[in-house]
Amino acid sequence: MSIHSISVVIKGRIITTGRVEEGSNTFLEYAHTLWTKAHGDPRQTMSSRSAKHEGKVAPGDYIWNFHFPFPAAAVDPNMSAEGRYLRAPQSFSESRTPASIQYDLILRLGRGALRLNRIITVPIIYTPKIIPDSPSFLRGLAYREGNPLPGPLEDPDGWHTLDPVVAPIKPPRTQDLVDVECQLSLAKPASLAQF
Repeated sequence: MSIHSISVVIKGRIITTGRVEEGSNTFLEYAHTLWTKAHGDPRQTMSSRSAKHEGKVAPGDYIWNFHFPFPAAAVDPNMSAEGRYLRAPQSFSESRTPASIQYDLILRLGRGALRLNRIITVPIIYTPKIIPDSPSFLRGLAYREGNPLPGPLEDPDGWHTLDPVVAPIKPPRTQDLVDVECQLSLAKPASLAQF
């Protein structure tokens, strides 16, 4: 078989399905070349390879070890240069949701200009490693000592408190409206560790 190149690609896509619009949008594509015919005969060591190689790969077993870190950021071409990099989202697929995030590891065997390339695609699951910020001093102290967590009034640094919302409600068995004020506080840090 005549092979001109061997490469691996990580590809990330948002896939949408639904009544209105279906499609696929690639947000990440990272390629790594393992071998080209310019590298010489793959059965020979690097020092003994001849510069001229026709690209004919003899039948047999070949091993190309490779390693590269998973690209943790995707480039958004619609943003300015300083804000172009976005954190790559984790894989996502739900049966009743009209969108999913899918990653594939693709092996490409390049066979020349007039021949179809051979492509092998394997879906992969990406879960990013997330290390949250440290908790507030009082929250950390409560964790260490096994005490109840302090609320937003005692530990304002440990909470993200939203502006209050006033909602008029009508209690049962009355015609009068009563204003009820609600305020939501979310514990900080707002992310969980994933390893």
